[in-house]
Amino acid sequence: VEAHSDLRLLVKISKQYLEDGLTQQEIADNLRVSRSTVSRLLSRARSERLIQISVKVPPGIYPELERSLERRFGLVEAVVAEAPDPESPTSIAHELGRTAADYLHRTVQAGDIIGFAWGQTMKAMVDATRRRVVPDVTVVQMNGSLTPQMTDLHATSLTRDLAARLGGACYILQAPGVVDRVETQKILMADAQVRQVFDLASQADIAFLGIGTIAADTLWGRAGLLTKEVTAELASLGAVGDIMSRYFDRDGELVNSSLCRRIVGLPIEELKRVGRRVGVAGGRDKLAGILGALRGSHINVLITDRVTAERLEQSHDIGQIQAV
Repeated sequence: VEAHSDLRLLVKISKQYLEDGLTQQEIADNLRVSRSTVSRLLSRARSERLIQISVKVPPGIYPELERSLERRFGLVEAVVAEAPDPESPTSIAHELGRTAADYLHRTVQAGDIIGFAWGQTMKAMVDATRRRVVPDVTVVQMNGSLTPQMTDLHATSLTRDLAARLGGACYILQAPGVVDRVETQKILMADAQVRQVFDLASQADIAFLGIGTIAADTLWGRAGLLTKEVTAELASLGAVGDIMSRYFDRDGELVNSSLCRRIVGLPIEELKRVGRRVGVAGGRDKLAGILGALRGSHINVLITDRVTAERLEQSHDIGQIQAV
């Protein structure tokens, strides 16, 4: 009888807590029991699975897939979006840019330093960023600009635009993204003004990054920087992708190509000082690059599309991924 009485009280407390929305103190007052009794019985209800809470997941949201990626790759967070056309790079870039903008709005805090690397998906992110003043926020450009002809993707313009939308300050890297000679790169990387921007970028609270490939149909390719010779060299070194034009292999190890030695941008080892390194990328062509970035711990937050996420979850190595 006593056990049945306890069970009756347990169910009554559970219903008042979950269905009526009462606090534990309100339940204690109603039933003339102690608050500790209410707390103890609620814990018992959970342990005996009398209380089972389920969340109805609406279409286009993939919490289990996100949790799977987080566990597998040791991520701080994974965000999976639904691209209208998962085989269209333009569709994927647009949707991931919007999702990255939402992630920025959710996570940015007063006083944050935001590192920013330009690219097609990063432009979509800036375009989708709503105007909202964040006190004392700073946006820092992490890599040099491309060519003057690609004005809509110019790193300086995008950095300024993002800072303006957040009502913050911006630090611009007054340097090209790639130079002709290794000696010139060394001089620029040692320049006091360039070093000041890099020092601030390495202190960023969060950084947003695209992940590229060695294919000719990329920003670098269209700018004439990925010549057949450069692409062949990268392929011979096992390069599968890049972050800020720092190319890496399937295990995330940086490759020492002639192009990489002429790049002006925040070094990857300094990028790893940033607490949240958000890689924003998706699509079949970027699978190997995303996996390399994950294996090398170059990113610890991934924003990607559902199809790419499923392929990452199901594949165990680069060979399998390239065959998917």
